[in-house]
Order: sequence, then C-alpha cells, then structure tokens
Amino acid sequence: MKDQDQLKTKNKENKMNSLKELLLDNFTSSDMSELRNDEYNMRWISDSLKEKIEALGLTFALVDCYGGEDMGSEHWYVFSVEKDGHEKTLFRIDGWYQSFDGCYYDDEMAFYEVVPKEKIVIVYEAP
Repeated sequence: MKDQDQLKTKNKENKMNSLKELLLDNFTSSDMSELRNDEYNMRWISDSLKEKIEALGLTFALVDCYGGEDMGSEHWYVFSVEKDGHEKTLFRIDGWYQSFDGCYYDDEMAFYEVVPKEKIVIVYEAP
C-alpha cells in the first residue's frame, strides 16, 4: 500500500512538472501577463496567444486573487491549467501592491503549484 501511495505521489509530481515545463517552454512572460490581465477569460487576448493555447490543448481559469487597495502590500493570484480536459492543476504567482502605482509580480514565470487547504480562522467581534 505504501508503495502505491509513493507511486501515485511520484506520478502526480511528474504530471505537474511536465505541465509546468510545458508552460515554461511555450509561453513568455508577456504571454502570462496578458493572460493574467485578461483574468484568464480569453476575451481580450491576442489571436496569436489564443491559437497557441488551443494548439496545446490548454484551458486557463482565474481561481482566486488577493491584494490591492486597503489590503496591505501582499498581492498574489492563483490560476488553474487544464490540458486536454484532464485534471486541473493550480498555480500561484506572488507579487506586491503599491498604492501609488498598482500591482507588481516578482516574475510572471515564477509560478508554483499550490493545493487548496481549509483553515479555521478565529476573529474577535464586539458582542
């Protein structure tokens, strides 16, 4: 059973690495920026980028983002990539927000895989 779990983990890592490598090999920083600016909805991106995405059999979607005005300097977004209708992989890219100049990202190509994790948060409110 332990060997099967290790094999599943290794297969998932290989799949993620190959998907990340596919993105790194076929997309430029400006491609990724164009996708992010369009919030991955494919409405306002260039025809050449649409053709590249379709030829590779990829589907992108914005999953979540955080940061901006009144949220401090932290800023990030998470996007999903699906290849040929198979399981989605989530990637995150980090950046920062400056009130006088907007959002910046450390490197559009420095995305890394993430998985959703539920967390319990305690807040304190007036009775």
